[in-house]
Amino acid sequence: MTSSLAGRSEYAAGLSGLLLTVALSPLWAVGCSDDPTQHATNLIEADAGAPVESSCTDGIKSGAESDVDCGGSCKPCDDSKLCKVDADCVNGACVAGFCRSPACDDGRKNGTETDLDCGGGCDPCELRMACVAGTDCASGLCGAHAKCIPATCGDGQKNGFESDLDCGGMCAPCVATKACRTETDCQSGVCASGTCQAPACDDGVVNGDETDLDCGGTCNEKCAEEKKCNLGEHCATGICSAPRWGDTTRRCRAPGCYNYAKDSGETDIDCGGPCDTKCQTGQSCLVGGDCWSLVCDSATGKCLNPTCSDGVQNGGESDIDCGSACPCAPGRRCTWDGECDSTVCDEDAQTCLAPTCSDGVRNGDETDADCGGSCATPCNNGQHCMANSDCASGHCMGDHCMP
Repeated sequence: MTSSLAGRSEYAAGLSGLLLTVALSPLWAVGCSDDPTQHATNLIEADAGAPVESSCTDGIKSGAESDVDCGGSCKPCDDSKLCKVDADCVNGACVAGFCRSPACDDGRKNGTETDLDCGGGCDPCELRMACVAGTDCASGLCGAHAKCIPATCGDGQKNGFESDLDCGGMCAPCVATKACRTETDCQSGVCASGTCQAPACDDGVVNGDETDLDCGGTCNEKCAEEKKCNLGEHCATGICSAPRWGDTTRRCRAPGCYNYAKDSGETDIDCGGPCDTKCQTGQSCLVGGDCWSLVCDSATGKCLNPTCSDGVQNGGESDIDCGSACPCAPGRRCTWDGECDSTVCDEDAQTCLAPTCSDGVRNGDETDADCGGSCATPCNNGQHCMANSDCASGHCMGDHCMP
């Protein structure tokens, strides 16, 4: 009995001392709770050397929590709560120490974004960024691998630099009624109020079937001189010239013999008829006078090349059908020896002379110059011969007189 009373006295004394210690201890030493029992528990645990563990439901910010009962190892915090890292927040965004709702400029992939700060309700994503639908991409195209892919001019969508569906910008120009930003977006070259216009003959642009600015083609207005054309009917002058050297474009010209067109009675382009210039071989003609050869084939209506039997003096001949390539007989006109059969031209009389046995050249039936043949003078050794009688030695061998 005595022993039991003694034990109780010791316990009471110990509890009294503990409560006294708690009463005298500052609140920071035993926790922030107003509950004396909790203070005592904390103190006992601290005295025992055990770590102080926070509770995610104790209504205080403790331990690794970033705010009251959230963050750290507790549940993520709602918006506007304190945080240290993104993981502390329900929406995964800790900005300047506070949790915030997903935003398109927070430098994080969150909310409905398909990639970092893009897609979903944010600005469209660039190429190769993640996407779910075409609306997530600046190109309007989300590829098979859930990545944004480039726009093309045949993808069936208005994207990239296009002004309308698959046209304008870097694509082919748009037809009339399609949307445009500049004149180059339109086939007609005319963009008005954001819409491509149909070609017109008064729009100040070469378009439609016009051959030049607002003229030619089906326009009532005919093109003036030097304007482009395809047919004479496109020109005010009625003359559309062929391309000329240095200019491969057909143009409207005034009538004349130097306009690169067939007009004014010419038999071919700028030749024949009233023109001083004669037509070349193969060009059209009506009479020989239209041709430089003076020979017009009546069957084909084309100028012919000169020949030695065409009955006219042409092609450099000194007389009709003779001279140059066609040697002239004695008595025909010549200008130099080579135009004559005899190779002797009296340049004063401009007449070919007959061969003689004293003219200093081999002609007629001579076997060499002024000897052999019908000449009385036989040829010397080494000169040409045809028979022994042509030689003074009486011996012709191998076309030459021999000793």
